[in-house]
Formats: sequence, C-alpha cells, structure tokens
Amino acid sequence: RVLAPWRRPYQTTDGHVAMMPYTDAHWRKFFEAVGQPERASDARFVTMAARTQHIAELLEIVSGIVAQRNTAHWLALCEQLEIPAAPVRRLEDLPQDPHLQATGFFETLHDPRMGEVRFTGMPVRFNGERNPVSLPPRLGEHTRAQLQAAGLSHEHIDTLMTSGAAFEPTQHS
Repeated sequence: RVLAPWRRPYQTTDGHVAMMPYTDAHWRKFFEAVGQPERASDARFVTMAARTQHIAELLEIVSGIVAQRNTAHWLALCEQLEIPAAPVRRLEDLPQDPHLQATGFFETLHDPRMGEVRFTGMPVRFNGERNPVSLPPRLGEHTRAQLQAAGLSHEHIDTLMTSGAAFEPTQHS
C-alpha cells in the first residue's frame, strides 16, 4: 500500500490536501458526495481488504476527482463527512498556520550575530512542559575545551590551532 505511486497528498486546483477516507463508511460517503455512488458498490472498493488489493487504482481515481476542486472545498466536505483531512502548507505559510500558532510550535530567540532566529519547538511535552529551545554552539566554540578534556596539552592544542588542524572562532567569526 505505501508503495502505491498515487499514495501522497492530493493535488487540488489551488494546492494540495492530505485526506484519508479510511473506513467503509468514509469511502461510501465520499463517493456519494462526489456524485459517483456506483464506486461505493464497486467490488474493488467495497471493503478494506478489497481496497488494499486495488489501492493504486483507488488512489488514482480519487486523485482525478480531487484535482477538480480547490483545497477549501475538500476540507469542508471532509469535515462534513468526518473524513480526516488537512491542507498541505508551504514552508513560508507555516508560521501563520492557526494550529501551529495555537500550540506555540515556533520559538524565536535572539542571536547576537544573526538577530532574531525562529526555531521549531520540541514536538512533545513532558508534564505539560516542553524543553526550551537554545542556540546551538558556533563552529569551533568548544574546540579547546574538548581537546583539553581529551587530555591534550595547551601547547599541543595551540599547535593544532596554528596549523589549521583544529578551529577556534575569533570574536568576529
């Protein structure tokens, strides 16, 4: 099933929608709503086992149907039919996504060199709390300390830095 070439979000007239009619009732309601009730009684699609055997055909048919209307139409129809569905967002649209805003998914930090930087928050909460997002270390920021922890002498570390074999950022890097 997962290897079927049509198993992906469906293209609409103005974007893409991820929708998953799953149960026999979902599929029956879907085909009735799109004016193709005969598909609901098609032996290839009437049960989950039959749909699984003919999944590529089914998904290709649905792709053709969904391509005829816009995303808002399919979201409204799926809501009415109780079929799980969601719009596929573009990367630049994610910060304005109502669900992501409501869950506080993005966190903004101030980086002294780059200014305001937006990160995705931790996707899970423990006891209702998420671990805070922090700025990652700069390239080479901890080189000296790590080499010292590995047992290298200050002189050896200086030699590695001078030769370019190890890196340590300057104040302006």
